Amino acid sequence: MLVLASKQVAVRLARPDEGALVRDLQKNSGGGVEIADLDWSDIGHHWLVAEYDGAPVGCICVLYGKPVSFFHEMYVDRTEPHRVQALTVRTLLLAALASCREYGSVMAHGLIPHQLTSYKRALERRGAIKWYDGSSYIVRL
Repeated sequence: MLVLASKQVAVRLARPDEGALVRDLQKNSGGGVEIADLDWSDIGHHWLVAEYDGAPVGCICVLYGKPVSFFHEMYVDRTEPHRVQALTVRTLLLAALASCREYGSVMAHGLIPHQLTSYKRALERRGAIKWYDGSSYIVRL
């Protein structure tokens, strides 16, 4: 948990029934593409949620594996002040990496959109290296 002034950014595991919360954070982040008719009713146990002063301000999806885990889909509420956004990115990133390490992963892989430069800088400060450039595809199942 990291503290900004007297308020805290805390991270918790999302409940499977909190899909609407994750969907709303996606919309408020201005990132990602909203896809019609996605069923958010059961999101499983893969999302970490950041709360600032008790209110949700961000989330990240973490898929655990050995030896490699994967994290993606970080959403941070853009209506929050810049300092809260920055602290949320840092807190979610540290929590995702710590949870991967706790799971037993020896490496974590993340897909970062080009426009999220602060997210990339935060990763590089923690020893991450750019692995490759590529395209991300989705397919409806």
